[in-house]
Amino acid sequence: QLTPLGRKLARLQVHPMLGKMLLLGGLFRCAQPVLTVCAALGYKSPFLCPLGKEAEANAAKRALAGDSGSDHVALVAAFDGWSREGGRFASRHFLSAQTLSYVARLRGDLAGGARELLSRLPADHA
Repeated sequence: QLTPLGRKLARLQVHPMLGKMLLLGGLFRCAQPVLTVCAALGYKSPFLCPLGKEAEANAAKRALAGDSGSDHVALVAAFDGWSREGGRFASRHFLSAQTLSYVARLRGDLAGGARELLSRLPADHA
């Protein structure tokens, strides 16, 4: 038997932990970056590490993370950069454009599901 939260999370078709993250992202008004992180974590990493270029690839990922040192911040920066600049950005930063394209589609699907769930929140959560 599912709880009310469990029923909502089951509709999102992602791991329950990622579903909770999506709902909290909406409640805390940071849904866009959280959507990106959830979509990427729900699929596979867009970061490439070509043989012989490991140091360059790791440096590119660190640059995307900035001072945060966070893989999640790097994911958001990678997706945002690819969204703005496309394949050139992906190539320069050792990213898989194909993976990012799939993440974009998954992100759109998750956004629709999360939007539907968040629109039905009780009045004290709006």
